[in-house]
Amino acid sequence: MAKPMPRLLRAAALAAAVAALGGCGSTAALLAGEPPVWGSGQRPGALPGIGGRLDWSGVQSEVQGRVTVTARTEEEWQGLWRQVAAPAPGPLPPGWMAVAVFAGVQSGGGFAVEIVDAAVLRRIDFPDTLQVTYRIKAPAAGALTSQELTSPWAVRLVRDTPARPDFERIT
Repeated sequence: MAKPMPRLLRAAALAAAVAALGGCGSTAALLAGEPPVWGSGQRPGALPGIGGRLDWSGVQSEVQGRVTVTARTEEEWQGLWRQVAAPAPGPLPPGWMAVAVFAGVQSGGGFAVEIVDAAVLRRIDFPDTLQVTYRIKAPAAGALTSQELTSPWAVRLVRDTPARPDFERIT
């Protein structure tokens, strides 16, 4: 008597079959455990960003006021990390730029900066805009936090664009 196929294995087999029938050969191959087929200009291990990372954040920086920064050159990238008071994680990758938000000095722990999105907005008869949305998270009411001054920050790598950056704080 044949043993019934586990539910997860059945779902994976069904997904592979659907992908193969839908013309997604590389998806089916990946689900079947075969190595990926790389397109032109791609190579194994070539993840975007620096070591596969696109975002960094922390709670201490040299910046005392609320500031937004854009870095398109290596010099600007290194200057950004001097404001963070940490070494850059690596050189600015070709074809990428950075956007950063510094929340300024906060009266205690528990604050954080999150860059929610960064996208180029294209409008007819207007120049393109790199719309960067971010939020500054405060500690929950009644939360126990450290009683030290902090200066939270966040940095994100995005595809390089000549568009003018526009930073928008959301809640």
